[in-house]
Amino acid sequence: MSFAIVSGATSEFFDFLVQLIHSIRDKPQGRIVPLCIFDMGFSDVQRDWLLVQGAVVRKPAWPYQRKLALPEQLALERCKTPDYFPGHDLYLYIDADSWVQSCDAVEGFCAGAADYEFCVAPERHPSYALTHYWGIEFGKAWFGPLAPGTLEIPVNAGVFAGRADARHWQAWHRRIADVVEQPPMHRAAHFALDQAALNAVFDRDRLPCAYTLEKNNFLCNHGRPKISEDGTLLLDPYPPYQPLGIVHNAGNEKKRLEALQTPSGSFLTRGFTYVAPSVLPAGDYVSPGLTVIFLDQCFPNMAIGNIEAAPWPYVRRGIKHNWYCDKRDPLTGFINRDEAHISLQYCASLP
Repeated sequence: MSFAIVSGATSEFFDFLVQLIHSIRDKPQGRIVPLCIFDMGFSDVQRDWLLVQGAVVRKPAWPYQRKLALPEQLALERCKTPDYFPGHDLYLYIDADSWVQSCDAVEGFCAGAADYEFCVAPERHPSYALTHYWGIEFGKAWFGPLAPGTLEIPVNAGVFAGRADARHWQAWHRRIADVVEQPPMHRAAHFALDQAALNAVFDRDRLPCAYTLEKNNFLCNHGRPKISEDGTLLLDPYPPYQPLGIVHNAGNEKKRLEALQTPSGSFLTRGFTYVAPSVLPAGDYVSPGLTVIFLDQCFPNMAIGNIEAAPWPYVRRGIKHNWYCDKRDPLTGFINRDEAHISLQYCASLP
């Protein structure tokens, strides 16, 4: 079956969307996958970049009287994905604050949707510090109580796959349209309406779905993954510590850094965003085989400096890659990214 990967973002979230697309295009299996992107206010430069990536870009219409923020509009218009991007047998939607670490997750979602019309990942994992499920709680508020005997399995709407002919699209749209004009009962109610409505499709409408593994949509704001010994992979926090499939960097602090434990018990610090040479700033370089160390957010005063002005006699002025300095002390340089990798590996080897 032909499939497309779908996402969308506002202009403020565009850097996360770029990381998602790089995480797809950097993999051999993702180089020619059709990309369909909801435009929630991109600049001309941002739109042009997407077109260079081969993406089809559509700006969704907002058909309701109630005015909502652009992220909420995007969430509520995803139920019409086959209408906005026709021509594919199956669609895999991935939130812009997520990225693909393993193509096994893509294959899992698509295989489940091919067999059961829709495929989702449960918003439950043994490691999650989560007691309140938006989809279930707001589902009860918007759509009434569950039928007796219904099994409550909260579904996360940030990553899902659906066949173009799935009945779920219309049911999801109908659930949203029935209540979107109503006054919200909670300040976050419209933010969570799309997820509540999708849960209602399964719980009330009793439409079938496949459930893929939790690691294929791992929510980093609810659970802390483990990290591989070399710092390159985020892992399921429970044995056998399999690599996460799709890393969902949900929550407010999306560029946070955390000390993550390796299976052997040591700790490495990294963020939950996609890290690869393809996302480095122009002029940066990482040697083949070395890990990309991207801790720039820890150094707000770091800037590209003038290497010719550096007084240190051993600085390699013939190297044409970026030379970074502190804006408060422009004559003192930072170590480069390869040196950061070597330092990281050395620290990880210490007892």
